[in-house]
Amino acid sequence: MRIPVLLLLALGVAACASPAEADAARRGRAETEADIATGKPGLLTIGLLGPDHSPLDPASGLPRYSVGCVVSGEATARVDAYNGVILAALRDGRLRGMTFEDRVTSREAAAARFAAEGGTVVEMGGPAADSPGGRFRVEVAPRNLMGHMGPYVFVTDTATGERGELIYLGEPRGRVLFDAGGRTLLVRDDRFRTTRTFDLARRLDLQTFPDLRDER
Repeated sequence: MRIPVLLLLALGVAACASPAEADAARRGRAETEADIATGKPGLLTIGLLGPDHSPLDPASGLPRYSVGCVVSGEATARVDAYNGVILAALRDGRLRGMTFEDRVTSREAAAARFAAEGGTVVEMGGPAADSPGGRFRVEVAPRNLMGHMGPYVFVTDTATGERGELIYLGEPRGRVLFDAGGRTLLVRDDRFRTTRTFDLARRLDLQTFPDLRDER
């Protein structure tokens, strides 16, 4: 019987894995099932996402999370095992309703919306902006953590009373728009010249669009 080359390679890699790497892979697979059970699957990556890169992976519709910046056999085994199970579950249709492929937009589409609609201004001391239907309330307020009083965008879920921060602004004001029936927030920071999108229910950073710089 002929064994496929890829299977031989996989068996070889598994045989060469250290006990620590094998344990990390087992933990990665266990984490996957736990995240699927709670409806919050994602993809793991080593290294931090830069400010010009979006957490949302457009191809899968899944958010990406960093496990840190240290590249090691254990970290790689955990990431590979976790992502392998997640992507298999995605292909098998187990992640229906848990991904954000319907929220993926583009720099051009986001810019066109703000150009056409302007957006609602939210600023320190000003009124909040309510999402369509009124479930989410968005405001700019100081973080007030260890003396840091900089302006942050906060969202309150009026159904649960939970309140949390979304993003730091370059000035005490920003412009916001709602999308996906009020589930998604677009935030325009004119000071930092950046547009970002968020899932409001999970307070999850989805996409980041810095303005294209004039290189002439």
